[in-house]
Amino acid sequence: MTMDNTSIEELTKMMETSDMSQFCDAANALVHRNSKEAYEVLKKYVFSTDAYKKRYVLSVIFEYPYAMELVDELKKILRTEKTKDFIINTVVEILIKYNIKIDEDIIIQVLKNSDEEYGWYYQVIQTFDKNEENLEKLLELYRLKTKFTSVRIFMAEELLNFVDEENYMQLFQLFANDEQSHIRLVACKIADKMDRADLLMSLKDDSDGHIRKYVNLKEK
Repeated sequence: MTMDNTSIEELTKMMETSDMSQFCDAANALVHRNSKEAYEVLKKYVFSTDAYKKRYVLSVIFEYPYAMELVDELKKILRTEKTKDFIINTVVEILIKYNIKIDEDIIIQVLKNSDEEYGWYYQVIQTFDKNEENLEKLLELYRLKTKFTSVRIFMAEELLNFVDEENYMQLFQLFANDEQSHIRLVACKIADKMDRADLLMSLKDDSDGHIRKYVNLKEK
């Protein structure tokens, strides 16, 4: 449905409908207007008591640079215990898509409370500062999510970015004996990153062919 010639006043009225299809069409038209006036119309729905309208507008409004003023509202949504899961998921998607950095503790708590089993959801931790304090928080989260294989794999790969002279043995030992070959491969990358050929060679007879290949290539 094209609304190129529909006025902002008409779109504003359309946003008041209970028909979500019409609401979404109007919201998208306002996004494409790329004006402060259109943004202000959308912004009202970020604070709506209608969870579905709120979620939809949140999902599109950050196309406007002005929307960075709403970051505090994103924090509030994540901190509120009664926020619906689908709105929290939308906020996490926003943080990932627009590379928005917020307090690590807020994100950690959201991830602890989440039953999301897909690694993509944890891309939000890529904004974390790479320091020892955050490493410990993420290791605690990693151990908490033992039943979610894709989450553990993603987190292990992300924790590779935290590796330094002080912590690499802790991380290597944690990953080298894991039942998941993808995680043992991260142990190989840690050994390689720290130039520890001896640690790398300890995995040369691994049951997984990709790991044996990785070790053999590094050995040559």
